[in-house]
Amino acid sequence: MFGEFQRRGKTVGREHVRTNVQSLADRTSESMATESTERTLDVREIDGPPFDDIVAALEDLDADQRLRLIAPFEPKPLYEELADRGFTHESEQRDGGVWYVFIEHA
Repeated sequence: MFGEFQRRGKTVGREHVRTNVQSLADRTSESMATESTERTLDVREIDGPPFDDIVAALEDLDADQRLRLIAPFEPKPLYEELADRGFTHESEQRDGGVWYVFIEHA
């Protein structure tokens, strides 16, 4: 039921996932209610490599904003880049193999 779960770059067990998925869903719902604090980039709609689009979205991200990245794959190479640029992330695989990565300033 639950795919592999990444929390700030670390894989955690299924028990941890079960207790934290609802928390992540609650935070997602709360931030979606205040759209001005969350931006969304769906890279499934981008032709070609999405890296430049992701970097541009990060550069435009205000300190109080969060980026919701939607991808058809787990963007593992991005995680180190995020840390190097001063961002933290939480990622989750949802039904259909789609990955949601929530990115914010550290």
